[in-house]
Amino acid sequence: MLAVIAQLGPAYYFANYTAFVTPFLALLLGISVARLIAQRSARTGVRIAAVGVVLLFTHQVIAIQGSTTSDIAGVVDAVIPAGGCTLSDAPSKLVSTNRFVAASSNCNTMIDPEGATLSYGYGSAGAVDLWTVMVERSDYMVTSTPFANWYIPPDARLRAYVTANFRLLRSGGLLFYVRNGFPSGNGQG
Repeated sequence: MLAVIAQLGPAYYFANYTAFVTPFLALLLGISVARLIAQRSARTGVRIAAVGVVLLFTHQVIAIQGSTTSDIAGVVDAVIPAGGCTLSDAPSKLVSTNRFVAASSNCNTMIDPEGATLSYGYGSAGAVDLWTVMVERSDYMVTSTPFANWYIPPDARLRAYVTANFRLLRSGGLLFYVRNGFPSGNGQG
């Protein structure tokens, strides 16, 4: 049980991590409640379940109303042409702006930057090589943090490659790295 609770720690950093352990905690709670009320009537179990559903529904309504995000599609459309080979440290920026799949088959194939880095080991030769290939196969990069601060191992050689081969554009609170010689969506070459 303590191991399951310890897994909730990363949820403070990565909100989606709670989805990995929540079903198991819910099952544990459900089995525990079922055992406690096994001696009582089934109506008690139904009442407890109904109260639980109402509480969860109320929590979701409050959470959804409090959630806000800006629509970055227009900003991305103004800089990155449709179908461009685009990389991001946050794939949600690519999915929500229809830039996740590129027109060319020679583009990068990065779908989970943090997971890929963790699977190789942060700072390992494998992670550096992976990111070097992904950046070399990208013509555009969209982010909200400078490339040197991405959760990847941007060693000096990779940072130098980005500096030499990409120009930095800022728009709508985002940073865009556009490969030299490639147009941005607004016609800049």
